[in-house]
Amino acid sequence: MYKGFVCLLKPLLPLTPNGPSQNLENLTVKHPENPALLDAKFLMHRGLRSLTLLFNSHYVPAELSTDMLPSQLLSGLAHLKIGTYNNGVQPHLPGLPALLRHLLCLETIELPQYTATCQFLEALSVLPALESIVTSPVEDPVERCNGLHPESPSLQRGAFPMLTSLTISECASQVIHLLESRHFPTTITSLTLETFFRDEDDPARLAIFVEKCTDLNEVSIRDDSEHSRPQFRWLKGLLSTTLTRLEVKSYWALDLDASDINSLIHSLPSIEILYLNTSSVVDRDYRPHKPFTFNNLPAFFRYCPKLRELGITVGASRPYDIIEDASLPPSQLQILQVGSSWLDPEFVCASAAFLAQVLPRKCCVCYEDTTHMETWRTLIEMLHYLRMALDLGEARCRASNDPSSLSL
Repeated sequence: MYKGFVCLLKPLLPLTPNGPSQNLENLTVKHPENPALLDAKFLMHRGLRSLTLLFNSHYVPAELSTDMLPSQLLSGLAHLKIGTYNNGVQPHLPGLPALLRHLLCLETIELPQYTATCQFLEALSVLPALESIVTSPVEDPVERCNGLHPESPSLQRGAFPMLTSLTISECASQVIHLLESRHFPTTITSLTLETFFRDEDDPARLAIFVEKCTDLNEVSIRDDSEHSRPQFRWLKGLLSTTLTRLEVKSYWALDLDASDINSLIHSLPSIEILYLNTSSVVDRDYRPHKPFTFNNLPAFFRYCPKLRELGITVGASRPYDIIEDASLPPSQLQILQVGSSWLDPEFVCASAAFLAQVLPRKCCVCYEDTTHMETWRTLIEMLHYLRMALDLGEARCRASNDPSSLSL
C-alpha cells in the first residue's frame, strides 16, 4: 500500500528544465531557480535517499534552515550534498547542525569547506550511519583557512562510530587540530587532505595521527602552495606497511636522494597505487635536483609486488643499469605516469630500450602536456615498436623449440 502511494505521487511531479528526475529517490534542487521543489509534498513519502542543494545567490547569501528541510520528512536520507552553481555566493547554513542530528540514516555528506565548524562537526559525530565526510574547496586558497576554528570540537566517546572516509579542504594546521581532537576516531580507512602545510611541525603532527590509524589504507595529500618545497621527512611519517594507495601531489616535485628512495620502496609492501607527481605543470625549466630515474623501477617491482599504478617525476638524463632478464622481478604495473618529467632528447633511445626490457608488455606510459611532450611521444612510439620486435623474437624462439612446428 505504501509503495503504491509513492508511485502515485511520481507522475504528479512538475518537471522543470533544471528540476529533478521523476525518480524521487534522487532529488536535485537549484535555488532560487526552483525553490518550490523543497515543498513538503515532494518529501512526504520518506523515500528520498539522495538530496543535492545548489545555491546561486549573487546578492543576498542564501540561508538554509530547518524550515526549508523538515527533518521528520527526511528520515531515510542517505546522501546529502550542498554547494553552488554558476559561481554563486556560498550559502549560510545556520540551521544545518540542528537538522543533521536527526538524519540517522545519513551515510555520506558533502558541504562547503567553511561550514566545518565545531558545531557542525559535533552534530555529525553522533550520526550512527555516517561513513564519509567531504568538505569541498573554495576558489581562493587564502579563504581555505576561514572554516575550521582553532578550538577543538567537543566530541563524546564513540564519536563518528561508522566513519571510514574523510576528505577535507582546509589549511593543514586546522585540519590536523581536528584530527588531534579527543575521541576523534582512528578507525578511518581513507584520508584525503586537499590542503597545504603552513607550520613547520604540520607534517610530523599528521604522521602521528596516521600512525594511530591501524586500518588506514588510503592517504591522499595535495599541497598547492608554491612557497613550500616538499621534503622526504614530510612523506616518511605517512609510509605504512598497510597502505594500498598513497598520493602526495605538491606544487614542486619531491626531491629524494638514493637513501630516501630506498627507504620509500622498502616501506610499502602492500602498495597498489602510488603517485608522487607534481600537482600542476610548474616552471617548464624547473628540474628536481634528485628525481627518480628509470633505474628505480626494478626495485619497485621487487619490493612492491602489488603495484599497479606508479606516478613519479623522472629525470631521464642518466646512464641506465645493465639488467639481466633473469633477474627482473615480475610486475603487475599497468600505468607509469611520468607527469611533466624532464626528458633529455639524447636519452630517448636508451630510455625506450630500457623500458621495453623492464616494463610489463601491457603497461601504459603516460605524460602531461609540457615542452617535453614531443620527446615523450617519440619515446612511446619507439617503445611500441621495440615491444613488437620482442614479441616477434619470443614467438620465433618458442616455435623453434616446439618440435610439432618444424616443417618436414
